[in-house]
Amino acid sequence: MPTSGAIQIKGKAANWLMYPCSADEVPLSGSEYEQALEQWLSSLKSTAKEARAQQENAARDSVLQQLWVELEDEDDWKPYYCVLNVVHGLAFYEDKEDSVHNADEPVLELPLDQMKSASRAPGIDFYDGVIDV
Repeated sequence: MPTSGAIQIKGKAANWLMYPCSADEVPLSGSEYEQALEQWLSSLKSTAKEARAQQENAARDSVLQQLWVELEDEDDWKPYYCVLNVVHGLAFYEDKEDSVHNADEPVLELPLDQMKSASRAPGIDFYDGVIDV
């Protein structure tokens, strides 16, 4: 199949004719047209998939907040490294290195779509800095 030639696209309201700049090129035959159109569509889908993957990776790398926190676990408080980002929401790791090297494997996770609200916890002085989610 030739790698160049004219492609005609017909729509309800408009028609387009895409053609090469060179005057010595000829329009594609029916089967060549279909094959070229399928290759073009496949290329567009592949490019869109790559763009989505890059966007997701950028969002994953986009940390909104990170800090050490303590979570209550059966009447005991344990330290976790907490990372807030768009992909995982609140993700808790046993140490900071895990948040970098094993970002897709948090110990605990609370996705953003499951959060209804977040506010400073009411209570006596030892609640200072505590957030209820």
